[in-house]
Amino acid sequence: MNEYPEILGQDQLLTHIHASHNKLGSFPAHLLSYRMLEVLDLSNNQYLELPKDLQDLKFLRVLNVAHNYVEKLKLPRGTITHLNMSGLFSYSCQFNLFRDTQQE
Repeated sequence: MNEYPEILGQDQLLTHIHASHNKLGSFPAHLLSYRMLEVLDLSNNQYLELPKDLQDLKFLRVLNVAHNYVEKLKLPRGTITHLNMSGLFSYSCQFNLFRDTQQE
């Protein structure tokens, strides 16, 4: 799979999205509208960057973006561990191509 199916755009009450081991490369903005999202697994894809608006997912508990091609994070200045998500329990970003972070 190299893009998100249309069905994902229809249910704003989704709490878990597991989209690992695909060829996804661009982060679809509509994922940020899932305000009840608790688990987001985007590992083993082809992402180059992650949106700073991920911090708006206040119920997110697990974020897995390991094994992608992320080089830079565009993040708001002053956030705790770069993501202002107080309920985040697990954050995995290993095996990317990080060179630096860009504070905004």
